[in-house]
Amino acid sequence: MISTNNKVKISLTVVVLVALLTFTFAWFVYEERITNAIEVGKVEQGIEVYFEENESTLLSFSQIKNDTTGDYYDSERGLVIINAGDPTAINYIGHLRVKIHFKPEIISAYRLLIKDEWILTRTYKSSGVILEQAIMHDKTDSYTSFNIVNSENYVVDPSSEMIYSTIQTQISEESYEIDFIDGGTEYGVRDNDIYSEICLIYMDIKLDIVQANRYKEVWQISGLEDFISIY
Repeated sequence: MISTNNKVKISLTVVVLVALLTFTFAWFVYEERITNAIEVGKVEQGIEVYFEENESTLLSFSQIKNDTTGDYYDSERGLVIINAGDPTAINYIGHLRVKIHFKPEIISAYRLLIKDEWILTRTYKSSGVILEQAIMHDKTDSYTSFNIVNSENYVVDPSSEMIYSTIQTQISEESYEIDFIDGGTEYGVRDNDIYSEICLIYMDIKLDIVQANRYKEVWQISGLEDFISIY
C-alpha cells in the first residue's frame, strides 16, 4: 500500500525497477519509481515532487530526506508523506506538486501509476487512546485523489489504474518537463471535545517509458487502442 535554495524543490531519487533492452525486437523499456535522476539506455528521466503555496516552494527533498521526525518522507519504504486534512501543514495535499522530466532519443510512449495509502489517526482526548485505520478516499475521473494536470491528455485503464499519456514524445535535444500533479482532494478531519484526527497519505509514483511503436507488445494492453492509437 500505499516533501536548497530559495526556490525549494523536492527532487526524489529515481530508483530503476526495470531497464530492459531487447534488440531483437528493437524496443526498450524503462521503469522507475519516485526516489535520483539517472540515465539508462535511451532515456534520461526523473520525477520531481515538491510542496508549493502561491508559487513559492515550501520544502526541498534534501530537507525532507534529512528530517529525523519522519513527517514528510518514509525512508524505509521510499514514500512521500502528505497531510490530507490540515491546510496549515507544509506537506498539505493542496501544496503538492509533481513534475516528470525526460529526454528521449527515440519516439516514446509513457504511462504512470500512482499508489497511495491513506491512514486516519484518531486520538481520544480523555483517555489518550489512539486508533489508526486505512480509509477509502474520493477519486476523480483519473482514478486518483490527486489533480492531474491536463487530464485530457491521459487515459486511465480501470483494471490496473495505469495512467497512459495519449501524446507521444518526439526525439529531443532538450528534456521534456511535464507538470503532472497540482494538489488534490482534501480529507475532512475532525477536532472536537472527544477526539482529534489527522489523515496522512503515503504516496509512490511509478513512471514507465517505452519505444512508441512497441507499446502494445510491451505493455500487453487491450481495450485502450482507440484512445492511444496516436502512437
